[in-house]
Amino acid sequence: MAYVFASSHYHLLVRVDNARQLSDFMCYFNGNLAKELARKTGWDDKVWARRYRSIVISDEEEMQVARLKYVLAHGVKEGLVARVEEWPGVHCAVPLMTGASVEGTWFDRTLEYNAFLRGKELEPGASASREAVEVSPLPCWEHLAAEEYRVRIADLVREINEAGAAARAESQIPPLGPEVSGRRTPRPVPGRSRSRPRRSAMPCGRRSGRRCGRPTGTSWLPTARRRRSCERETGPWSSLRGASRPGCRSWRPEAARAVSAASRPPIAEG
Repeated sequence: MAYVFASSHYHLLVRVDNARQLSDFMCYFNGNLAKELARKTGWDDKVWARRYRSIVISDEEEMQVARLKYVLAHGVKEGLVARVEEWPGVHCAVPLMTGASVEGTWFDRTLEYNAFLRGKELEPGASASREAVEVSPLPCWEHLAAEEYRVRIADLVREINEAGAAARAESQIPPLGPEVSGRRTPRPVPGRSRSRPRRSAMPCGRRSGRRCGRPTGTSWLPTARRRRSCERETGPWSSLRGASRPGCRSWRPEAARAVSAASRPPIAEG
């Protein structure tokens, strides 16, 4: 009935017969969508952070229209685009308003895999086929004619655009625009990562922390070896300032004698 896809999530407004049908559909949809996204972007980890969340909508017309309006408002209510029609991603608003057909390309990966097992190479486009998506109306509006249904959708979109313009006029924040919204990468990586040295009260501990704790990318094994050698060199940590430690550059003989004298039992005078 409605759909919208953002950079980090998507929303579907669907009608099912029972919970089992919804579960089977979401398993099939999320599984195939994750495979295609990983194939297209080179994603090497899981795509979905958690299981899908389903919310039951009542038969009340007010609630159904409110949920439809919530889906249609994506892109405008976040301040990404000025109008619903400008959303660069997959959005149901324009097809619902104009009655245009929604088509996509389906790739038969099973056919491609079987050909790979037989050692054959398929012709370009042999596994691709065009599929049309039919969007059904809301249950509370399914008695309306097609033209009347499109008019009501257009009214909702106009209300969303007007509310977005009023919010921008109040906040004085312009929308990012479809070009900037479409350039957002699905795998943001910081250009520079910060590394903090180990906290230590002793100068040698700070130096060893900077030497051993410096990030080295994928070369974790040499770092681990240096850390172990540093621990053998400096010995166990001490909670006393100036305590003597073998191999500690900040060790001072007078500090060692003071600690040694403090640890002796008192001598009773007769």
